[in-house]
Amino acid sequence: MRRTPHLVVIALVIAGLTACSPRPADPHPTVEAPVVETPGPAVTSGPAALIPSFVVINAHSVSVGATTQELIEEVPFTTAPATAVDLLSEAMEAEPVVSTIAGTGCSPEATVWDWTGLRLIAPAPRGADLGAQFIARATAAETGNGLGIELTFADRVGATLADVIAHQEGGAYTVVSEDLGAGHAVAMLDGQDGGTWGVIMVVEGGVITSYYAPGYFHDDDSTC
Repeated sequence: MRRTPHLVVIALVIAGLTACSPRPADPHPTVEAPVVETPGPAVTSGPAALIPSFVVINAHSVSVGATTQELIEEVPFTTAPATAVDLLSEAMEAEPVVSTIAGTGCSPEATVWDWTGLRLIAPAPRGADLGAQFIARATAAETGNGLGIELTFADRVGATLADVIAHQEGGAYTVVSEDLGAGHAVAMLDGQDGGTWGVIMVVEGGVITSYYAPGYFHDDDSTC
């Protein structure tokens, strides 16, 4: 039996519609897991390093301060000398020159650590009386690497005693002085135990030539 043309056309149309119709959805589609990016550690900048600028000697300790006026290190006189030297060297970013002072009939041999202008001396003269293991002595206005060595209000070696007294008026400290004659005088700042001891200033012609702590007001830095 011959197919009629009409039947052939209908068959071709049906075949074309079948080829163009969309596929039925996959009842079980494959879902790819989302890619999750793990963030790396946050990059933060650490605190800026403090730059040493000055050293302060008071009746109880030696401190190193920064250009920002922040405290870098405070070393009490009760600290073991070797530890004190390590702490101050690191804080001041400088190493001292080490020497010894020969013992005498009234004082034992002592070790001196000198940063050129700032000295630590151990054992401390009469240290057992004050609990101090070393004393600190300023012999210049600055250390060898340019750090100011200060009392208070930025007074240093080379300042006049009159200036120091004036700066303390109405302040926390009282300056006590004694004229020894012939242009010599001794003065004390930051007095402790009723003014028995503190920071002792050596004065020549009205000018502070050195100071040290801790020390007794009516005594020098020897044991006799």
